[in-house]
Amino acid sequence: MLTLHDEGSDGDADDDQIGLFLVFLYPGIVWAPEHQGMRVDRWVKRDRRMVIQVAVDDGVVLDAGEARAYVAQNLRAAGLLLDAEVSKRGIPGSTATCHRLIEAVLASEEWAGLQHG
Repeated sequence: MLTLHDEGSDGDADDDQIGLFLVFLYPGIVWAPEHQGMRVDRWVKRDRRMVIQVAVDDGVVLDAGEARAYVAQNLRAAGLLLDAEVSKRGIPGSTATCHRLIEAVLASEEWAGLQHG
């Protein structure tokens, strides 16, 4: 689970930033996601966050580096899906901060170390 939203904002009603709540659904012995790939789950108006789910395929086995690449790919794709869904629903606001946070996560020293380590 990954939440991208500018927590530094004071939460005023005129704060137009839209956040992303990204959830990876892993299949198990008892339960498996009902869908494949990525989908929009819901818009949480109170928090101004779009919940997007990624169903991880049961047959996919990744080493640590491949898993990080998979997360990065889905994080970027979720940002694009967020933009499309906000536009489609006519939700007022900006996803710019969310995109800056996505890029900051992917460019962070810790992430870079994990990518090469």
